[in-house]
Amino acid sequence: ELELVMRYRLTQDYPQLHLTLHFKDEQGSKIFSTSGSNQIDLNHPQGEYEQICSLPADFFNWGTFSLDLYVIKDRSNLFVGEDSILQFTLANTSIEYGGWMGKEPGAIRPQFSYTETKIL
Repeated sequence: ELELVMRYRLTQDYPQLHLTLHFKDEQGSKIFSTSGSNQIDLNHPQGEYEQICSLPADFFNWGTFSLDLYVIKDRSNLFVGEDSILQFTLANTSIEYGGWMGKEPGAIRPQFSYTETKIL
């Protein structure tokens, strides 16, 4: 599992403030973005804040990733934009002798729920 903790302090009130993270793969291509729960319309009074983003285990394929941070105020004004503020590398887990040694395609590998029913 991966947990990102963002702490920030506001020295004035902001009627609309929006933090978003853009995740990039090894080539620098953006693979997805995420932000807190519809915080764009939330009033942010002066004070200290903490946001925690939890990503499930096995969400990413192995490789090196980075993320950009964008803070938008008043719905459309870029307040802060920082590229590649964090970089991390996920290494392949140990593989049993004779096991598959390949890598799944793509940067992420979400685990979807499947059902299987024999119909004949």
